Amino acid sequence: ADSIVAEISPTQARIGETNDFTYYLRSVVNSGNRGFDSVLISTPFASTATAVEVDGNTVGSFAQEMVGGKLQVAFPNNRITRSGQEVKIHFQSLLTVSGTEFRAEVGDSQSDAFPQRVVSGDASSEAEGNTLVVSSKIEDRLFAGVDFSSAVVTPNGDSINDELKLNYILLKATNPVNIKVIVHNLAGREIGRLYDKRDLSGPNEVTWDGRDSAGQVVAPGLYLIRLSADTDAGKTTEMRSIAVAY
Repeated sequence: ADSIVAEISPTQARIGETNDFTYYLRSVVNSGNRGFDSVLISTPFASTATAVEVDGNTVGSFAQEMVGGKLQVAFPNNRITRSGQEVKIHFQSLLTVSGTEFRAEVGDSQSDAFPQRVVSGDASSEAEGNTLVVSSKIEDRLFAGVDFSSAVVTPNGDSINDELKLNYILLKATNPVNIKVIVHNLAGREIGRLYDKRDLSGPNEVTWDGRDSAGQVVAPGLYLIRLSADTDAGKTTEMRSIAVAY
């Protein structure tokens, strides 16, 4: 292809959530030049293609895989060979930073040439924005999807609530920020430090097996688990009470 024009829709989405996107591509191919039969979209996290369309027709069979931080979608039975053909890739992706650019390349299984980068522009009348950048509404929160697997930990070896799983998504951290997950007793004393690292935006899971920093099972009772992010703009904290019983 001489050039591939592309744009993404919607251009505004919610951070901290998996959003539905459509990637529009339009080919500019001169006679005798190679076409393409795969698209590689750079996504911030593992993503999933849900449908592919070529010239308004749904592609019945396509392959997909994550390759080096890119969602590769291949449709060898619907190879693009003519100028003006349109491709739509419907996919789902987690967004954690406003202003994320979804760059892409196209490849050709019938050629040894390197993949060709797309250029942002007016790829389809269905989309508005002529851009590959997705923004979000300005939000103060740094954590999303904070979820504790249980309100009770019972570390007695019966495989039922033997450990607590804390899942969260760190937002807007384009530079590493210090993340801590600490267990306190009700008097505020630190019992165990479960996590203390500098992280970028993205999902994470931290577990607690009901033991203190010395590896001993804590006494039954209520404990506080504190999730905090220390940034240049200040500190954000999420705290939950967890019961230990056995």
